[in-house]
Amino acid sequence: MILRFFSLIALLLPLIEIAGMVLVGQEIGVLGVLGLLLLDVVIGVSLLRRQGLETVRHMRRAFDGGEMPVAEMRDGFLLAMAGILFLLPGFVSDIAAIVLLVPALRRRIARRTESFVHVSGMRQGRGGGPIIDAEEWVVEEDGAVYPSRSETTPRISPHKENIPPRERH
Repeated sequence: MILRFFSLIALLLPLIEIAGMVLVGQEIGVLGVLGLLLLDVVIGVSLLRRQGLETVRHMRRAFDGGEMPVAEMRDGFLLAMAGILFLLPGFVSDIAAIVLLVPALRRRIARRTESFVHVSGMRQGRGGGPIIDAEEWVVEEDGAVYPSRSETTPRISPHKENIPPRERH
């Protein structure tokens, strides 16, 4: 059902955008339409840059507090969508972008779309911070790379095919 809806929008949106540009062009002329479309691109790029950095800052604060930054991610995604909509040529997409810029409307849209989004939980370690699974590898001066707790041959060696494992102490 949702896929059909988005497919229909993907087919109809370019036609609606062209019709909108023709109608606006009849009122303000071709140069006016081109100027507005150029302004849209400038607004979209600056919005993506500014909101992207701000969203990363908010997410970092939430992570530092030991919380999953669900609201920050949601707002960042919707603001990124607004920036992308500004980048699309046309005025109907600009109206949708402006709707996403209004915080009250953005929250309402987020509530209505919550059922489509699944956020998994984040594990916490003893210190309250997130757990990050990682492996430790040893990189030799000759470029050979070894798993730190293994006595096997290296998995990656840019210089030689079969370098014996390094001596363990």
